[in-house]
Amino acid sequence: MTTERLTPLPHLVKSIRSRNWNLSGALMEWVDNSLQHGRAKNIAIYIGNGENIAILDDGVGIDDINRVFTLGDASAYGDLSQIGQYGVGATDAMIFLGEKSTVETVRDKRKHKMTVDWMGVEESGEWPLRYTGTGKPAKKGDVGTKILVSGLFQKPFLKKTSENVAKDLGLTFAPALHKGAKIMLYHRLINGDDQEILIEPFEPVGLTDVVKIKGSINTLRGQLRWTGRAGLSPPLVEKHNGVHIAFGHRIIEMTRDPFMGVSAPTLYVEVQLDDTTPWKYQLSDHKDKVVRYRDDLMESIHDAIKPLLDKAKEQATNLALLEMTAEIEAPLNKALKAAGALFIDPDEEPGIGGIFHNDEEGGEEPDPRPGDIEAEARNPQDDGDPAKEIIKPNGIKIEYVPKARLEGRAFAWEVNDKLLTIKLEKERFSELIGWPPNVRNQHVIELVVSFLSHAIDMMFWDQEAALRKAVSKSLFKQIEGWSTTREKIAPYLYNRIIGGVVLH
Repeated sequence: MTTERLTPLPHLVKSIRSRNWNLSGALMEWVDNSLQHGRAKNIAIYIGNGENIAILDDGVGIDDINRVFTLGDASAYGDLSQIGQYGVGATDAMIFLGEKSTVETVRDKRKHKMTVDWMGVEESGEWPLRYTGTGKPAKKGDVGTKILVSGLFQKPFLKKTSENVAKDLGLTFAPALHKGAKIMLYHRLINGDDQEILIEPFEPVGLTDVVKIKGSINTLRGQLRWTGRAGLSPPLVEKHNGVHIAFGHRIIEMTRDPFMGVSAPTLYVEVQLDDTTPWKYQLSDHKDKVVRYRDDLMESIHDAIKPLLDKAKEQATNLALLEMTAEIEAPLNKALKAAGALFIDPDEEPGIGGIFHNDEEGGEEPDPRPGDIEAEARNPQDDGDPAKEIIKPNGIKIEYVPKARLEGRAFAWEVNDKLLTIKLEKERFSELIGWPPNVRNQHVIELVVSFLSHAIDMMFWDQEAALRKAVSKSLFKQIEGWSTTREKIAPYLYNRIIGGVVLH
């Protein structure tokens, strides 16, 4: 009798090891199978640095242990509600991680065990023999499946590595975790310390405007349904910004296709494909992407999230304008303060100065520093603690306002003590967001300095008292020297300011 060998040809071992994968990707394959095929409720992952990696679950076990060591097997293909079943992914993960793999599984009260030396397979050119044993009676309490990989190719794994793995698993298996599954990660660090992490389902920070969404598309296989939720999260990182599409117990892909090209960096969307309809047959071979009727699905999701998409687009514009403003405000204020044109708090900005830095005698007394004895004596509080003066913002601030609020003007301004706010048309400057930063910022700073110069010019004639508070005495004196005619102040001031602004 000839014992059949497992297939395919063993040279694939080297190919699998050379793939662009990582620890998270490998562990996801095992967790995926434990949750889906094993129907496990509890999963434990152990990372022993320099020694081994293992995963244990409390599921129903594997019906045929050979499936774990056979490339290309996917016995769950006919089940609409399952993605795969100890097929390509689980085998690849074992080969990728280490030299030797051992699988123990309890099924129908029988315990089965099989070990494969992948290095031996590669060297001999022969695939392992098929397991034909009947197993042993399981002991009381023995349940589920254990996969152990030793002779690790990657070592050591750092503390940060396992923390990142936990985040990846929490994102990918959020649907299962929300339904009650529990995943624990134990990591023996290289220094001997133990790290223990309970995998939490991913939840975007500060999610607002949350709405429930749903939709369906018609296909030759019948109606395909989906449900989900969407919301806005200002702190959302790019990695999570988009539509997270789930099938069954896991997220199968993250895409921005339903955004239809709209920039919406604060939009977070979850979509669950209804596994009672034949979505499974519309997925890729590895069940990691929707491939058939994809455009219809993306359009259906787009229609459902359109209101939030518009709001997120507005948020994106605001964030982009704020980012652009930050790159301009800082060098502008630095130039003005260095030239002595603005008031300076010497404690907050030591070292800033210039030929106009010190005001003439009679200038304002510097704000008292926290802890200064004389200041404390001047500003006592009932409880004996020194009173702290509220620090008011000073300098030049840029603000974007809708065109309608400008009432036909090119710009506007507002003075609040030592803070001078230049108000720019939001719609006009939003058009500059896509420009190359070096060109855009220089263009904007020239416009802002021009507007600022004209604002100060007009304030000198019409709001002299407010201007005296907003700028230093040195600058005000120089403006008086330029004021022989109304046409001189703005041009002179523009030239004075623009020469000191250095953009990085």
